[in-house]
Parts: sequence; structure tokens; C-alpha cells
Amino acid sequence: MSSRGVSRNVFPVETAEGGPDIRVPTLLRILRAFVADTRECDIDAFTPLLVEHAIGRGLGPILADVFERAGGSGVHIVANRIRAADLTARAITAERSLALSDLLAAARDVCCPVVLLKGAATALQYYPAPHHRAAGDIDVLVPAELQGPFESRLLATGFQQRSDRTAAEFAGRHHSMPFWHAARSLWIDVHSAVFPRQYPLAGDARFSWDAVVPRLKSVVVGAERAYTMNDELQLVYTSARWAERLDSHRGIFSMLDAALLITRCRSTLDWNWILDFVDGSWAATALRMMLSAVDESGLARVPADVLSQLASADRSLNRISLYLLHRLTTDYIVLSRPFGAAPTEWHAQQVWSDLLRHRSAGANLLVLPYHLLCPPRDPQRFNPLLAVRRVGSLARRLFLSHVGRRRLNGSDHRSAPAAEGSSGLPRKYQMRHKT
Repeated sequence: MSSRGVSRNVFPVETAEGGPDIRVPTLLRILRAFVADTRECDIDAFTPLLVEHAIGRGLGPILADVFERAGGSGVHIVANRIRAADLTARAITAERSLALSDLLAAARDVCCPVVLLKGAATALQYYPAPHHRAAGDIDVLVPAELQGPFESRLLATGFQQRSDRTAAEFAGRHHSMPFWHAARSLWIDVHSAVFPRQYPLAGDARFSWDAVVPRLKSVVVGAERAYTMNDELQLVYTSARWAERLDSHRGIFSMLDAALLITRCRSTLDWNWILDFVDGSWAATALRMMLSAVDESGLARVPADVLSQLASADRSLNRISLYLLHRLTTDYIVLSRPFGAAPTEWHAQQVWSDLLRHRSAGANLLVLPYHLLCPPRDPQRFNPLLAVRRVGSLARRLFLSHVGRRRLNGSDHRSAPAAEGSSGLPRKYQMRHKT
């Protein structure tokens, strides 16, 4: 199948109300409809290529939910494919629930409290049904002093620890060697710390076990009981883990987690507590990035005064860096566009990493060209001949990427500039972030 066909069907755009220049990708419209729980989605949006693309990313159950509410019938060309993806997700989620119950029973035997992290927590709290939230392994947090007895109990009840790395390599990490549940074909990570040691919040006392415990709430999983972070702390945690790196494969689920949390808890969310909690921390930068991304993409509406206060408190982001980061978010996280000649995945990761570092926005922008020219981990990064070659290579890549995008979009020299490379974001964003 030609790339031209993929471009026009997997990432079609529709003209939104308000003018022909506001182009919104169809997949984004479907995600908006899911979060808002509305019927406002055209059934014709569910083309076979779009459906296959979304199912491949784990979004099949979400398609099924929106498809049904939009009036999709069993005779539609994609109905059976969507239904099959939904049923598969339900079966996988049922197995995950049984594995989680086994894990919680083992924890109960040694009186170890278990906090669900990431998708294991958000699926139970904010999604219409747990199977709507695709998840890989199950991540749990336990107190460090009980991690040993708990893991011994897991091993005694049939769990196995497996990894290509040695046990010594996990010493000092935020989780131990992963556990494998053979009967359920599922991986489980047991954390003793909230954040990995290489990221900015690893040593932040406000995320220690003692600090987290007062902000926990109880949830029931089968016949067992577990804990999750409360809504406010969950939003901060989800934002921070999402902002640590550009995840083009699974980053969309963290955005949906945040958008659904904000939408479902709109009347009860304590924004003042959140703003006080992140003040003076890199968490404020991560939270600003997440909230601005879900707000600008239309997945959830964030109070304007919250965004304003975060902008005043955050020193690591400015309008230019936010514009660049939002383009990366829309293209590679929301729409999962393939990386090309330029930017490559390495380029995108470096831009993301540099612009979200915990230092001034000006310093982040200044160091970015240097790191693109002289890759930080390259032992020959200071070789002037190689630097010249990198500049030439990057220029060629950018030119080829530009030509390729124009051909992929079916445009020519007469195409309107506004339609070229549209980010799918509202006009207000594009106007506010001109450079």
C-alpha cells in the first residue's frame, strides 16, 4: 500500500466549525468524543485504515465505545474488526484482574499495603470500563521495609523473577527484577520508590512513601483491597512520568488518563492543593506540559487561571519551547506519525529532553542546537570535521523530510501554507505561539 494512501486515510482531517483553516485530525476527534462521552462523531470517520492504525496502538476498545455511541451498526465495514478488538481487550483485562487479585492476596498474607501505579490505577478509577485502558505490565508500590517479605511471598505462590539483567543491576533502582505470572502471561513490577533515580523527582521528599500515604484511597479488586493515589496526586504523578521522555508508543494513554481524570473529577479536584504541592519542583513543569497539551488538543478543558498560575511558577518552559513540545506531542504521541529522515526519533527525544530539563527556559533553548550538533553521549562529539558532516546530514534530512511530507500530503507549489504540516491544534494556539 502506498504511503499516499496511508496519509489520506489513517490521518484524515475534517474542517471544524469556525473556518477552513482549522483542521482537526479524525483520530483526535474520536479521542475527544471518548473523553467527553458524547455522540458527536461521524460514523464515516471509521475507515478501515484508521481502525487498523488505532487497534495497533491498543485503542480498539475506545473505538468500540465511540463507534457504538455514534450509531455504528453491525453491517458497517469495520464493525466486526472493532468488536473483535473490544472482546480481546475484555479477555486480557479479565486475566489481568485475576493476576492482580493473586498479587494482592500474597500481599495480604504478609500485611503489606499495595499501591497501584500507572494504568493499573487509572483504569479502575477514570475509564468507563477497565478494558478501555490498554496496559502492559502491572506496576505496584510497596513500603521498602516490606518489599522483601512481599516478594518472597510472591515467589512462594508461583511468581517467577526474570530478566536479561542480573539481580545486582537492579540494586538501588526504583523497582526490583520483574516478576512473571506464567498462568496469566503477565509481567509485574514491584516498586519501592515512585520515580526512577535518573529523573528529576527521584529524590523529592514530597513523593516519599511517608508523604504519599496520607494521599491514598482504597479500591476493591475482586475480593481483595488495594490503594491508589487520590485524584490530585494521581494527576501530578501521571504528568511527571509522562513528561520524563517522549513515548510515541504509549504516551497517548497517559494523556487520556489525565484528560479523563480532569473531566470526571472537574467538580471535586482541588487545584489549589495541586498548585501548592508542585510549587518549586520540576513537577510544576511536567504538570504544565501535560495540562497545556490536553487543553490545547481539546481532550480536556483546564481552568485558565490554573494554566496562568503554572506559567508564572514554572521557569523551564516558555512559549517557544511549549510550541515545539506541543508539535512533538500532536505528531508523535497523539497521532503516532512515523519518524522520518528529519526529525529522527533521536532528534525528537533530544528536543523533548532538553526543553524539559529543570533549568531556565532560555538555557534549555540555547543548549538544544549544541546537543543536536554534538550528541551528548557521542565520544567524538567535539570532532570539528564530524560536526560539519552532522550539519550537512541534518540539512539534507530536513530537505528530504520536507519534500516527502509535501508529497505525502498530496500538495504542490500552489498549496496554501496554512494547510501544510497542520498540527491539528486550535487557531488560538497557533496565533499565540508564532515565532
